[in-house]
Amino acid sequence: MTQKTTSLALSKRMNKLGAKQVSDFYWYRCDWNEKGFRGKKFELIGNGEISVKNKSVPWSDLGNVELCSAFDTSELGEMLKDHIGYIRPCNAGYEVNRYTGDRLTDTEFVTGKTMAEALGEMWCYLKENKLI
Repeated sequence: MTQKTTSLALSKRMNKLGAKQVSDFYWYRCDWNEKGFRGKKFELIGNGEISVKNKSVPWSDLGNVELCSAFDTSELGEMLKDHIGYIRPCNAGYEVNRYTGDRLTDTEFVTGKTMAEALGEMWCYLKENKLI
């Protein structure tokens, strides 16, 4: 699933820049994990429930939980649909283009190892430059 969602580092960056924390997937860390102690690293989960001591419980019932949206390509595409020109494979992974004027000469682009990373990088670029 990590190939289809934004990495933890990019997810945290997007959170800091104000991305709404509503997604189908989350990076999480909570007081309890399957072994019953605080996890030291973030793990990727789907929206809804996680397993604690082999019992499925809603993450909202776990108390001290750190969550960060891990956006997938479809969510990022919706967030950027009015701001990008095209997405294509490249040597670095994927390239996301945005037209700034003439469609042949005035373009800006970012790259990422996965499509989700490239789209997330474009969202950050647009946000940091106050273009969205």
